Amino acid sequence: TALEIARAATNAPHVVSHLHAQSGAKLESAETICVRHDRQTIVFGQGDQLAVTRLEGTLPNGRTIQWNTTGVTSIERGGELKSICQQLDQTDGLADFVVGTDGLDAARDDFRAVVDTSLRAARKLHLAGRDQEARAVAERVAQLDAGNIRLTSLMTAINNAADENESAIVRQGPATYKELDPLRNAESRIAILSQRLVRETEDAIRTAKNLATTQPEYALGLLNDIKETIADSKDIGVSPEVRDELGRRVVSAIEVLRNEVAAGEFERRQQAMREATRETQRKMLTEAALDEERLNTLISQVSGLLTRARKGDFNAFEDAESVARNALEMKPGNGTATAALVMSEASGQLSKAYRLVNLRHDRFLETLYQVELSHVPFPDEPPIQYPPADVWRSLTLARKKKYESFILRSEKPAEKWLHQMLDMKVPSEFDYSPEAPLKTILQDLSDHFTLTWGASGAGPGDRFRFTVVYDTFELEDVGVDPEEVMIKDANYGGITLRNALELIFAQTGDPEPLYYMIKNEVLIVTTKAATELPENLPVRVYPVGDLVIPPMSLGGGGGGGLGGGGLGGGGGLGGGGLGGGGQGGGFGGGGGGFGGGGGGFGGGGRRDGGGGGYGG
Repeated sequence: TALEIARAATNAPHVVSHLHAQSGAKLESAETICVRHDRQTIVFGQGDQLAVTRLEGTLPNGRTIQWNTTGVTSIERGGELKSICQQLDQTDGLADFVVGTDGLDAARDDFRAVVDTSLRAARKLHLAGRDQEARAVAERVAQLDAGNIRLTSLMTAINNAADENESAIVRQGPATYKELDPLRNAESRIAILSQRLVRETEDAIRTAKNLATTQPEYALGLLNDIKETIADSKDIGVSPEVRDELGRRVVSAIEVLRNEVAAGEFERRQQAMREATRETQRKMLTEAALDEERLNTLISQVSGLLTRARKGDFNAFEDAESVARNALEMKPGNGTATAALVMSEASGQLSKAYRLVNLRHDRFLETLYQVELSHVPFPDEPPIQYPPADVWRSLTLARKKKYESFILRSEKPAEKWLHQMLDMKVPSEFDYSPEAPLKTILQDLSDHFTLTWGASGAGPGDRFRFTVVYDTFELEDVGVDPEEVMIKDANYGGITLRNALELIFAQTGDPEPLYYMIKNEVLIVTTKAATELPENLPVRVYPVGDLVIPPMSLGGGGGGGLGGGGLGGGGGLGGGGLGGGGQGGGFGGGGGGFGGGGGGFGGGGRRDGGGGGYGG
């Protein structure tokens, strides 16, 4: 079509010259070829196919192009390739008329047609008794297609006929009158040809029957050839009766052969179906056996885990339950798997219950032991020696700086320095009356603390920097410009920077209150709401020991307490108490002590002792 012609015209071919094979094979095609985009390009050559691994050529620009044959697919072809190569060899590659694979298929069809026509002509010559001419035609066909099976059969028939002629008995003496009669000679010749045709027909039918199962296509072709030969035998004078009889026999043999081929094909399909069915059944049985084996393996694992659990590995109960669930998922409803799951679940729960009961009993006895242990008194020797108050005070001041509070995240040195600057005082010369922009005030404070304290705490040759950053996104969202925010009467010299910033940002309520936070080694100015977000609130830890340990009063207790007097006053443990009875106390002072006044542990007839007790 016009579209295909236009596409072919736009795809210019690539001219490849000096084409040759690296393996030394002989290429019959011309040294210069045109490689197109719209079809395949075929190059013919002779040599060992396996030895040809690479083809090389040269493009017009001088660049070398290669084609590797590694991994390519080999396609079987007939004798047409040999014929084409012979023509190309005789014309030095000029007779290359094959264009693409379609052209190669057309050349194959033409070649087969020539071979078939030549074979039919040779067979006719053979039946006509012209064996020399038939042999010449057959030998010419052998040069084109030596592996043709029909050619082999024809050559065998010609050779057999030649052997019969050589073995015929030569008559002695002069010819008789009957032998010199032309009519009788013609009849005799026709009879001989008819007998030869009958014999070849019988041989063809017998050969076709023998090859019906192994080579059905060849057998069918042989019968078709002999059928055509019988139809053409009228030219050599074979009687119609003989032709009809032989044709009927050949047609019957063809029908029988086709029926046998169809029956064989049907039997092969049935056999394939039976094989497929047996293979499917075998796979199903194999899968069933594997599933049963897997299930038995899982059940054995459950049994082993339960045995191990009963010997002390209590976690094995849960492992056994998990394995049993896997077995039940593999075969839902299976009785053995269900029993294994119920057994593992029940055993595990009972084990937990028994262990909890035993733990409760142990803890109860342990608690009773602790109660009894708490009743055992202890002496005050050696006494606990506490340092003087001045030592406690110095220790407290030393620990306060580090442990008063700390943040639960890693603070960088610059952030720690910024927190320290908040406790530094603002110089007295900072006076912004009557008003000044917020940005100007913060910039002056930043410069002052950077120049004054930037070197404190930094490394050698380094300085900290008091950097103020404005949260542009939050400020623009609420419509606040730091240049337009005015602070009135900002005269905060002499107070800490922390309090000064509190007073400064307290004046930023319109349209949105602002505040600051220390993050990422800078002081960020943003909205009050942004500083209260969870991700911006630092988590601080404070010592609360004095809150969780209530102070114990060692004096005055009266009106109750342990044993009716309190620790120290009017009684105490058993009536005397620690320093009981009066102010001259001490352990056992004033007529008291442990068990003083006739009581104490065991006083008054207790089981721990009688009468006096300790110091009674």
